[in-house]
Amino acid sequence: MAVIPSQTDYDLSQLKVRNQRIKVDLLNFNFQTVNSLEGKVTDGSISIDATSDIRRTCNITLVVEDSTDIIAPGGQVWLDKFIKVYVGTDNPRNNNETVWNNMGLFLINNPESVYNATTNTITFEGLDLMAKLTGRRNGQLPAVTTVVPAESKVADVVKQIITQLGGFDKYIIQDAGYEIPYDIKKDMGSTIYDLLVEIRDLYSDWEMFFDVDGVFHWQQIPNGINEPVVLDFDQLKQKVIINDVIDVDFENVKNHIIVYGRLLDNGEQVMATSTDTINSSPYNVDSIGQINYIVDDERIYNNDLAQQRADYELFLHARMNDSITLEIVPLYWLNDVNVKIAHTNKNVGIEGEYLIKTLEIPLGVGNNMTITAIKVYPKEPEIETIIAEYPYTGQWYSSTQEQFPYLP
Repeated sequence: MAVIPSQTDYDLSQLKVRNQRIKVDLLNFNFQTVNSLEGKVTDGSISIDATSDIRRTCNITLVVEDSTDIIAPGGQVWLDKFIKVYVGTDNPRNNNETVWNNMGLFLINNPESVYNATTNTITFEGLDLMAKLTGRRNGQLPAVTTVVPAESKVADVVKQIITQLGGFDKYIIQDAGYEIPYDIKKDMGSTIYDLLVEIRDLYSDWEMFFDVDGVFHWQQIPNGINEPVVLDFDQLKQKVIINDVIDVDFENVKNHIIVYGRLLDNGEQVMATSTDTINSSPYNVDSIGQINYIVDDERIYNNDLAQQRADYELFLHARMNDSITLEIVPLYWLNDVNVKIAHTNKNVGIEGEYLIKTLEIPLGVGNNMTITAIKVYPKEPEIETIIAEYPYTGQWYSSTQEQFPYLP
């Protein structure tokens, strides 16, 4: 899901003084809004992590003001509720009308009530809708043994799992034409999430998650090369960056990848290699010597898949090592990961484009937002083999083309 800021978003980011508001909509189990709480949130945060399948979590503290603010059936905080969190900023250019930014759709988990002479609050965590598939709140497979037959189309299977087993009707599924190579069986006690993970991990560079609106996504992981820059910090007139940190993960650097797959019945060993020999790469074998990384995965059943895995691992280990951490004044429209930003601070060696991997977004007054991002190296002819699997030219399955007009 692309983050596309409006002119109003940019204008509000330049305000020296902001009037912020927090709103929590309460939804029933049919995702219909039944109440809206504004002015009750005293503290909290939103965490978004591109490396986690439960991508979006939150912590909320509400002040208790009346008898409905309790953890009980019929109360504001109970098992039959979902929450949708919004952060609003008053726009002085439009009669102080509040501009609301959606922070995500969550189920409520682990609520706690605190009451003493000075405090009467409820605190709880929120988990995105993936928690409904993991077994935390439903998600167990209904049959003694669930079988996905070989040669089924991956995109068709994922759609059936999400709609028929998961009960979700909003999804965007990328179809690369892949098939299930062998029967996949899950026994009683397994979850829908377990089944989806096994299918996803058949191929190297795929992800699944629920977005800020509760829509399920199944897609290749963005590499940052073809994505647009949604924010160039150097173009902002009002500086919002408070602190810059750069980190190079030396332990992650590997420039020669060897992948072993299964041993075939004819005695042939499935395998492939990939090596960083690009002159402009700071991690190429001629510059720093050969550093090996070996993958042993019997699920890889042919050399083409082994090569795809080797190229992808080389991308991860020779292109994804330089990270930055930015502490900034909160930009609440910047509410998703795997989007690209640009920033330069030559004092600490920061220069170029970066793909956001985590966001920590405060809900309390006076707190700052934290971004971690990975440097995106420009596309060069020599690395075509490394990123060959990334540019997508296949089809997408969407639960509604009208709702997602950016789809073909």
